[in-house]
Amino acid sequence: MLRTHFYCLGVAFLAFNAAAKADAFRFDTDPFAGTNVLNVPGRQIVGGENFISFNIARDVFSLESTVFGVGDTVNFVNATADHLPATGVNVVVLDSFDNDNNPQTPFGAGNAADLIADHITTQGPGFFIYFN
Repeated sequence: MLRTHFYCLGVAFLAFNAAAKADAFRFDTDPFAGTNVLNVPGRQIVGGENFISFNIARDVFSLESTVFGVGDTVNFVNATADHLPATGVNVVVLDSFDNDNNPQTPFGAGNAADLIADHITTQGPGFFIYFN
């Protein structure tokens, strides 16, 4: 019985320790501010983006919805491209890692955006996260 209590206490301390090491990545500025990217048709590339090391089990994304015009409601989906809904989401975590069934070709933000755009049919501001 005594070992069980120590074990539970040890697990509790480990949980507190893991939470203390979590990183919060806050996005609260418009990455397109000062550019004409929103006024030019087609895909635009804006340099200077942050590359972060994100631990999916521990870290947190914080997105300021009013800066991006998303509104008060955040509708989230975590799925492969084939399982994305056509409407009703503004945050997508894309679990697809390949857009052409060729592991030798690179997979980047543009490829991820194309996969998402092929499935989501409503226009509007939103966010997507992909892994490469």
